[in-house]
Amino acid sequence: MLDDADRETLAETERQLARSDPHLDALLRSGHARRRRAVAVATWLVGVVGTLLVVGLLWLGLGGQACLVALMVALVLGRRRARALWQRRRS
Repeated sequence: MLDDADRETLAETERQLARSDPHLDALLRSGHARRRRAVAVATWLVGVVGTLLVVGLLWLGLGGQACLVALMVALVLGRRRARALWQRRRS
């Protein structure tokens, strides 16, 4: 991890780069937003597919398997949420 002086130096370097090359700055920022959007879509997709699978398994009378799928989906979504909170706490 960086100490406060290094963080300030890095922030100043980033600001100078943004001023000297606005096109590169916009390109780098749009890539970050695109990645966040992709993660959000993937999370939504895992939730929807997991819900449909649980409902289908319950409809077929396979309650045990439905519980396992629900647990797996909860772990995947919970892990992503925990990672986001951890990264926010570190920065």
